[in-house]
Amino acid sequence: MARSLLARGSCAFALAGHSMGGRIAFRVMQLAPDRVAGLALMDTAYTPRSAGEAGEQEKAERYALLNKARLKECAPWAFSGAEDGASGSTFG
Repeated sequence: MARSLLARGSCAFALAGHSMGGRIAFRVMQLAPDRVAGLALMDTAYTPRSAGEAGEQEKAERYALLNKARLKECAPWAFSGAEDGASGSTFG
């Protein structure tokens, strides 16, 4: 998701992340800190997901929420490119 966001333009921007979106914002900061002019994090976790089975369970739960949003078409962030760039210690 972070890579998809960065691919949408090349200029600097202000970024806000709420809840799980905060982890995506952290990933954007890891990938392109020079592009982020300002950052607001609201009610978000700052730690990476756990390693092993617990982390895989968390990942599965997140993707279940994403799929639910896609099916209901209730969120603009639930687009088909959400998985790309969501790796490592952030969303995926």
